[in-house]
Amino acid sequence: MEYLDLIAKWESERAALFIDGNCITYGKLVKMVMDKRKTGNEKELFYPILKSGVLEQLVCFLAFSGTRQIPVIVEEGNQKAQLALLQGIKARDIPKGCCMAVFTSGTTGEAKLLYRDYQSWAGYFPVQNEIFNIWENTKIFMHGSLYFTGNLNLYLSVLYAGGTIYTISQFAPDLWKKCIQRECNMIYLVPTKLEALTKVLKTEKNERVKMIVSGSQSMGRSEAQNLKNIFINTDIVLYYGASELNYVSYVSFKDMTEEKNLIGRVFPQVEVTLREGEIYVNTPYGVQGLAMPYSVGDLGSMDSQGNLYFMGRKDDRYSIHEEKVYGTVVEEALCKIEGIREAAVVCRGGQLQAHIVSDKIYGRRELVGLLSAMLRPVEIPKKFMYHQYFQKNEGGKINKKKL
Repeated sequence: MEYLDLIAKWESERAALFIDGNCITYGKLVKMVMDKRKTGNEKELFYPILKSGVLEQLVCFLAFSGTRQIPVIVEEGNQKAQLALLQGIKARDIPKGCCMAVFTSGTTGEAKLLYRDYQSWAGYFPVQNEIFNIWENTKIFMHGSLYFTGNLNLYLSVLYAGGTIYTISQFAPDLWKKCIQRECNMIYLVPTKLEALTKVLKTEKNERVKMIVSGSQSMGRSEAQNLKNIFINTDIVLYYGASELNYVSYVSFKDMTEEKNLIGRVFPQVEVTLREGEIYVNTPYGVQGLAMPYSVGDLGSMDSQGNLYFMGRKDDRYSIHEEKVYGTVVEEALCKIEGIREAAVVCRGGQLQAHIVSDKIYGRRELVGLLSAMLRPVEIPKKFMYHQYFQKNEGGKINKKKL
């Protein structure tokens, strides 16, 4: 089996994609894939996908994931470094059975190449689709490059189910709104894009959307309730995962609390253990070559009911005056202050610095006073800096390297 087989099984006239209003049927998509496959060169180890449009990315990926050439989507704006990395890889370095490769940098900024076989994603589609409520009648809105593995995985799982994907090329929430209102019964967007969408929807009500899925470590019940106030018939699922590990845990709206770092119970067939606060995952659906259990360097805690809480990355845990300080705890406290929309904490020279996006400007003394009611003295930043916005990756995570 290959990914192309999954879409070729559906009737040719069924709608697979609507991109900027243009319909691509399953039959047309299969033909585009087969035509693209003829252009391959099996003497090359990789087929680097340099296109930025999702249709071109998808067609190239499907065309070469079933051949000896391994498809890999190259990040726009980082092509030179990633192509150089590909050129240095030998055939002996690639694991047997590999059908795709992805670049990932997480929050470290350093690209690395990961390999997957077919089963590591396709084998889990039945499980994830039941949790996310993805079926033949699914009409889902998504946005963004397939370089973000969250998007690529969901595209493939929807096509596996025979559903229809709607997308708009532009970052234009007003156009997203019109598309969703007319056509869609499901949404998949990272929290920052969901927030942009709710701003244009304002107080409008939508009865059509039945499911909203998002991937992040930063949504609490109040943010989810804002979505429910608009999409009155929807359920909401927030998942936690990693490029290396696929899906790890998820939480539905009914179980959400005001703890924005709650990332829920583990997915079926997945096991999570904690070692000195670090999350280790045992899954049959990870990338090739990982020794299980595996950690991507994320920190967490677990309550007596088995709920997992995200505490940031390992490099977001600092030792200050011989006490452990978690950057995510400080960020969450800052975001509880009126007007502060986003916060990012870094440590420089043994001192915490808080970077803030806020509708209201506070003086340092005022911020320290407000934080004193929520944090230990050692957790209160020494420096506060305001920004108009944060640079983020396609997955919606703040690029702390830029700070």
